[in-house]
Amino acid sequence: MLYAASPRVDWASLLRRSFEVDVLACPSCGGRLRVLGEVTDTAMVGLVLESLGMPTDAPRVARARDPTEWLGEHGVE
Repeated sequence: MLYAASPRVDWASLLRRSFEVDVLACPSCGGRLRVLGEVTDTAMVGLVLESLGMPTDAPRVARARDPTEWLGEHGVE
């Protein structure tokens, strides 16, 4: 098990731990990418997403599902 050296864990490490994907590896050469900046202003995020042809509206929130539906015929008794 991996333990964090500090209470804050960067997003790239969390993705690597959770999904076993290294988001900072270059898909072309395998070299290391680095983050040059971040966009946090809501209006600017919308402009960036729009320029990339991505949806700018937040996705619709899905209704919570009943966990017992997963049990079906093979449920634990």
